[in-house]
Amino acid sequence: MLKNTSKYNFCIFLHNGIGDLIMALPFLLALKNELSPTDRVIVYVKCKISKTLLCYANLGSYFEYEILNRDKILSTCLSLRKQKLEYLFAPQATGDWRMPVLILLIGAKKNYGVSSNISWLNRLAFTKSIKHSLELKIHRTIHHLELLKESGLKCEVDLSPKLSIPQSLRNEARKTILRDIYSYSDLYILAPGSKPSEYKKRWPAEYFAELSYRIIRSDKDALVIISGDPSELELCQSIFEHVHKEAQSRVMIVCLPDIRLFLGLLTLATAVIANCSAVSHIATALGVKVLCLYGPTNPDNTGPISPYLYVHRLGLECSPCYSVHPLYLGCEERPCLKNMMPSKVYDTLIDFKKGLIKHNNKWV
Repeated sequence: MLKNTSKYNFCIFLHNGIGDLIMALPFLLALKNELSPTDRVIVYVKCKISKTLLCYANLGSYFEYEILNRDKILSTCLSLRKQKLEYLFAPQATGDWRMPVLILLIGAKKNYGVSSNISWLNRLAFTKSIKHSLELKIHRTIHHLELLKESGLKCEVDLSPKLSIPQSLRNEARKTILRDIYSYSDLYILAPGSKPSEYKKRWPAEYFAELSYRIIRSDKDALVIISGDPSELELCQSIFEHVHKEAQSRVMIVCLPDIRLFLGLLTLATAVIANCSAVSHIATALGVKVLCLYGPTNPDNTGPISPYLYVHRLGLECSPCYSVHPLYLGCEERPCLKNMMPSKVYDTLIDFKKGLIKHNNKWV
């Protein structure tokens, strides 16, 4: 156990996207298992959604969460310096000069992070550092735990992230979103989006539309929801417009600004069909079956670690091609996704739903 010396004696920067945050949950749980009753941890995250998700991660009162405001980064560092931190972890650092500079400003006694090169700045800032997960060719969750090991702490923890929401949220989602739907056999949620800068990870919109039609054609009592955040409304509408008119009465568009309602909605699903995106990480952490469509990215590096995940990919020689050093986000042609036919995806979905195929996750 580690002795507390101030209000916060641990600081963790988890300032990347939502998917990266979910992959870091086992890291936080492993740290929690090593804390003493007087230890306190401040975790800096990217946005309000991240804070909300962490509230459902069952981490207890050891942790507090703050949004990292990049416009106030200097004052944040100076405030942390006054805490006289014992430990600072930066598992999502990119390996460039920025995080080492922040670490030197904060002045924690022991600092652990990511370094792509052994420069004098990295040697000065970090007590110990490890290379980026893509360079080490390991999953990001395992990468975070390796960083924790460097500090001398134990990492005996389940690799599958877990979120738990109250029944009241499920009831609220059912009442608010499905209020006009009195009965349905199965609920399928399509999550066609991704970050705008990562549009090359998206399965074509017209393929999602055809998948919707195939689902409804085979089960007229099924319900399909095309979902995303409000910024993806236009994408969801374009998919709906391509759905065969016979099936449109059983297809809904739901783009929720409230992450709490979205979590409740996900738990009502029979299965979620998603690109490589945050939705796949959130849904599997909630214990929902996810059929994830992978093209340029590598599920062994950034996919959900979960028995509820089935990865559907073509396995082309050129895939995966995503790279961080140097940065490469995939080709415009995207044969790894455009050659992934809706008929095959539908067959895989039904087999996965019926339990005829199990998860194909190497880390579970």
